[in-house]
Amino acid sequence: MTEKAGFQQNHHQPWPIFWTRAHDARLAGRLLLWRDQNDRVCSEGVYGMPDHKKFGDDRVFSQIHVTRPERLSGAWTSITSNWCSGKNYYHWLLDGLSRLCVRDLLPEKPGILVPAGMGNFAKETLELLGLDS
Repeated sequence: MTEKAGFQQNHHQPWPIFWTRAHDARLAGRLLLWRDQNDRVCSEGVYGMPDHKKFGDDRVFSQIHVTRPERLSGAWTSITSNWCSGKNYYHWLLDGLSRLCVRDLLPEKPGILVPAGMGNFAKETLELLGLDS
């Protein structure tokens, strides 16, 4: 699909698949950008990837937290990022849902954080996968 789309994204594919366990991770902004205790970010979720010079373009770097963070107990994983808003079919399939391919291999089944305001096709794919709850 990436080759046929003609956006030349296939020139830096395939992306490696990895998962990490992070205790007390913070997910910031509407895109739930992963940040650690030292304010480092998981760069794949930042706008402008793979061009690292565009980190400053992501609104999460200018946000001020004025509300208390919501604590979630247990294990969680996120399929939310700038590219996986659930409104772009291509990115939903290739960048969002692909994050779930390691879910069955994890020691504990995590809950899944999904984008707010997803399109109907995104909701339907989660239903088809039995993950709509």
